Amino acid sequence: MNWSQAASIADVVSGIAVIVSLVYLSIQIRGNTKATRSNAFQTAIRSEMDLAAVFIENAEIWDKVVKGVPFSEGEEMRKAIILYNMFMLDTVRRYRQYSVGFLEAEAWKARREALPLIVKLPIYREWRKSFGAKGHPADFLELLDELAAKYNESD
Repeated sequence: MNWSQAASIADVVSGIAVIVSLVYLSIQIRGNTKATRSNAFQTAIRSEMDLAAVFIENAEIWDKVVKGVPFSEGEEMRKAIILYNMFMLDTVRRYRQYSVGFLEAEAWKARREALPLIVKLPIYREWRKSFGAKGHPADFLELLDELAAKYNESD
């Protein structure tokens, strides 16, 4: 066997190695993507349960939020805004995970469908003026404002 034949065999072997490596990497990436999506879904469930526990602890305030009952100034209003902001923080996390493809459409869809009901609540206007709202991404706030405007037009 001469050097030319050895080089040709080495080229074929290295080509096969590259193909095998790409197939292996593809399998690994696909598995990692599935694991990441599964983790995002589990996180969404866990955060929903944690959020529910906080709402139960603060049921009298959250009931007023949901029913649109006016709050007394001071502590009650601050608590309501904080609870509302907690809901929005969880929502924006899901929005981001869905936007980058880590959260399945169904998991985002459920929350997305609830948003028109949430932004029509009187607390939305108070929250929107709060420091808590200012910490949210601009595109998320635009989505909320569009929904709020659309709801107010249909009233």
